[in-house]
Amino acid sequence: MIKKYTKNEKLEIVNEANNLKNHSITALKYDIHLSTLYNWISLHNNSKNKSKSLNFKLNGKEKEILDIKFSKTSDKNLSVYMRNKIFSEQFNFKRSEKIVEELCASRLELKKHGQELNKLANYTNFLIKNGYVDDSFIPDFIRIKNDFLKASEKHKEILERTYIKIKSV
Repeated sequence: MIKKYTKNEKLEIVNEANNLKNHSITALKYDIHLSTLYNWISLHNNSKNKSKSLNFKLNGKEKEILDIKFSKTSDKNLSVYMRNKIFSEQFNFKRSEKIVEELCASRLELKKHGQELNKLANYTNFLIKNGYVDDSFIPDFIRIKNDFLKASEKHKEILERTYIKIKSV
């Protein structure tokens, strides 16, 4: 005979499953199907966390845009989509401050490397003009050039990531 569980018993089982972090053991212990336990957990979480609702009005164009954006996601329903949009880090203004800091730091680094490259170019031009050209400066030139290219590539990646972050807002 299948046992019927009261709401309180279900709640205790759900809490035990969440504390144990192994739902299979809990399901076996109480002789219930794992999918039943997951259903109880889902019902408990939904009733506990999402008991408030919010209604708002849109005009036809806004609704159309919302539907198009929602259709491009993997969210299972519009409610999940809206919570993700509202509470994601994209709306965190402190995050945008970090992006600005990242851009400033990147700009400073690129400026430093650019200055070093300009110094090298000026020195090379001086040597050529005055006939002092010899092969001794070539290893330094190659090292500085390679350092510059590495740093430029690194900062290009940082700027690209930052651009993607800003674009997704």
